[in-house]
Amino acid sequence: MSKKTRFFLREMPAAVGTGRRIYPQLIGNGTLQTEDVARELAHRTTLTEADIRATLTGLRELLAERLSEGTRIKLDGIGTFVATLRFSERGMDQLNKGEELTGADVELKSICCRPDVLLLRDVAKAMEPTLVSENVFEESDTSTDADARLAIALSFIRQHGAIYTNEYATLSQQTHSTAWRELQRFVRAGKLKKAGSGSRTAYWVETTAG
Repeated sequence: MSKKTRFFLREMPAAVGTGRRIYPQLIGNGTLQTEDVARELAHRTTLTEADIRATLTGLRELLAERLSEGTRIKLDGIGTFVATLRFSERGMDQLNKGEELTGADVELKSICCRPDVLLLRDVAKAMEPTLVSENVFEESDTSTDADARLAIALSFIRQHGAIYTNEYATLSQQTHSTAWRELQRFVRAGKLKKAGSGSRTAYWVETTAG
C-alpha cells in the first residue's frame, strides 16, 4: 500500500506583495539506503538481497567506466545518464590568463539524469497528494529542508568518509553555488568540518574517540 504524497504551500519571496506566486512543496519521506532497496527488490523479484547488492555494485562500476568515456547510458523505464564537465580552479586561471589548456584543467562537473517517461508516468500514477497545512510559508523558511539535506549528506559521509561540493549539489538537487553556500553554513554551525580549497574541499564529520 503506497503512502500518501504530503506537501505544503510555499510562496516565492520576490513575488510577495506583487501578486502571489504559490507552489506546492513536497515533504520528504526519508531516504532508502542500498540495503533497503535490496530488501524491497528481493520481495518483488526472484533475486536474493546479496544478488541485488552485487548487481547494483556492478551497475555502478559500469556507469562509472562508460560515463567517463563520454557514453550516454539509457536504462529503459529509469532514465538517461550523462557526465558533464567544467574547468577546474586551475583551468579557470589558465583560461583567464589566456594560457594553453590541457586535460588537467578539466574535471567532472556532475552526472545528469533525465528520467524516462515511463518512470514519470508511474510516479504520477502512484501519487496521492495530501495537503498537510493550509498555511503558506515563504521560501526563506528552509530550516526543515536544510536539516533533511544535511541528513542526506551525513549518510553519504558515513559511507564514503567525506563529501565534495559537486557531490552534495547532485544529492541535494541544488546548483553548485547554492550547495557550496549551504555547506559553509553547516561548517559555521559546527555540523561539518572541512579541509582543502576550491573544488577539492572535502567536508566530513569529526568523530570522538571512545
